[in-house]
Amino acid sequence: CRPSTYNIVKSVNSLVIKDNLFYAKITSYTPFIFYDDVNYPISSGEVSGNAGYNKGTGTVRWKAVNANTIFGHTSVFTLLQEDPFTGGTFDITNGAFVPNSNFSSIGAQR
Repeated sequence: CRPSTYNIVKSVNSLVIKDNLFYAKITSYTPFIFYDDVNYPISSGEVSGNAGYNKGTGTVRWKAVNANTIFGHTSVFTLLQEDPFTGGTFDITNGAFVPNSNFSSIGAQR
């Protein structure tokens, strides 16, 4: 798969990518979170419980990728088939994003 977005993480001792909700309108390619633990060693962390929803027309998968094996080579996030904000709050003006009750355990928690 060809990446469309890179989020590059470097120079951290511990990296946790856990229970996040990724939401986007993507027509092609795959968004990546790339962590370089070869040149910037990571001593601990976790990649788990992440989910993504694509409101666009493309078939995408959110992935966390690294060149070493601290968390395994690739973590593919769960692809949601249902819009997690249907029945929840998606307010761009005020920056309020609360998924519906089916998805209350993922994403930012208050």
